[in-house]
Amino acid sequence: MNHRIVTENVALLYKEAGAYFGNLPAFATRDTATSWRPVSYKELYEQGLNLATGLISLGVSPRDHVGLFGDNRFEWILSDCAVQICGAADVPRGRDVTDKELVYIINHAGIKVTFAETQEIVKRILRLKENLPLLEEIILLDPKATATGDVKHLSEVIDLGAQLSLNGDKRAEERMAQIKPDDLFTLIYTSGTTGNPKGVMLTHANIMSQVRNL
Repeated sequence: MNHRIVTENVALLYKEAGAYFGNLPAFATRDTATSWRPVSYKELYEQGLNLATGLISLGVSPRDHVGLFGDNRFEWILSDCAVQICGAADVPRGRDVTDKELVYIINHAGIKVTFAETQEIVKRILRLKENLPLLEEIILLDPKATATGDVKHLSEVIDLGAQLSLNGDKRAEERMAQIKPDDLFTLIYTSGTTGNPKGVMLTHANIMSQVRNL
C-alpha cells in the first residue's frame, strides 16, 4: 500500500500527514529514562497551526525569515512546522553558534522574530540586543524553562494562536494556500570557518522534489 503524500509545499505536507495518519505517532519525547510520550501527526499539525497563528499575530509576514537557534528536539520540529505554515522561512543554527555569528546571521537575514532553545541562548541574544536593531521578539523553546521580561515562551505563543483560532482566525490556513514552489523554505548558514557565514537557500520546490524522488 502506498502511503506517500505529495503536496505543493511543505506546509501542506504537514496538513495532509495530519489528516491521513491522524493519531499515529509522528514523534516521541522523553519524559524519563524509560518513559516516552508520543506526539501524533494530527497533534503536530494542530499545534503547528496554532503556533503559526500566534507567530502571525506577533508580526511574522509571508516570506519573512524566522530565527531558530537550538539543537534537535520536538520543539524545534514544531517551530519549523509553524514557520512553514505561516508562509515564512526558518533560519536554523545549532547551540554552538558564536556571539559573532548570532549578530551576523540575525542582521544579515533580517530576522525580526527568533526562537531560542535554552535560557542560555536567550541570555546571549539579550546581551547582544543593542547590536540587533531589527530583532523584535524572542521565543524560548525549553518547556522546563521560564520566560521572563519581554521574552515569550513557546507555550504562550501556542495558547495565543489557539485562542485566536477559536475566535475564527484563518490567516494561517490562507497563508498555506498562497505558498509558491519557488518560495524560500529555509536559509541555512554555514559555520563561517573561512569568513562570514554564507546563507544557503532552499525552496519548497527543492524539498518537495526530494519527497517525490527519494
